[in-house]
Amino acid sequence: MMRALLQIVLNGVAVLIAAYLIPGIVYTGS
Repeated sequence: MMRALLQIVLNGVAVLIAAYLIPGIVYTGS
């Protein structure tokens, strides 16, 4: 259970980092 929760948290963090590093993914054409 704890492992799955940690995986979800790490996944969310990775998505946020990717969104900050590659703004084109979130704000396309802006």
